[in-house]
Amino acid sequence: MVIGSDNVFKSFFDVWVLLLVGYSCFSSMYYVAFTKPTNKFHILFDEIVEFNFYLDFILCFFCEFKDPETNIPERTLKAIAIHYLTSWFLIDLICIFPIQLFMDEGSSTGGITKLFRLFRMPRLIKLIDVNRFKNILKSFQSTKSNDQTILKQYFILYIYSIIRLMIIALMITYFIGCIFYYISNEVANYDDTYIY
Repeated sequence: MVIGSDNVFKSFFDVWVLLLVGYSCFSSMYYVAFTKPTNKFHILFDEIVEFNFYLDFILCFFCEFKDPETNIPERTLKAIAIHYLTSWFLIDLICIFPIQLFMDEGSSTGGITKLFRLFRMPRLIKLIDVNRFKNILKSFQSTKSNDQTILKQYFILYIYSIIRLMIIALMITYFIGCIFYYISNEVANYDDTYIY
């Protein structure tokens, strides 16, 4: 069964996954700098987030795409798989790989193994990818293409570009702060840092 590019459920799911990507990147960086949550609700929510990423990974093998040269939707599973394997597959695979199964954060090297969580950061590319947002936006638009629809689409893309710049600035500031805390807490001599 192939999922159409204009499938509304898949479009809503893509928006949901983008929100989870933002949460996952911020929480992964927080866990590296500070500590993992111990609250059962928080742990359960993180597992639900991971399940959504696994589901998105599988669904990508069943989503049609438009051929960039002919602009014709491609619906054969073989072509879809080849397209996915040559585009987002490697990034998605690295991001969903269950690194926590091989990590022992309670050991003496726990501070170093926490850094493996940073392998999830390539998910950020999905969050700030304009083409991905444009495809999601098109799937919500009606099939009729008039001047007002095109103008509305360009206006939304313009607003998204501004919000995207603010998101990038916020992420850079947040990541630098978390890295600064991690270095001060884990690497430097405890007595010489601002924390103590």
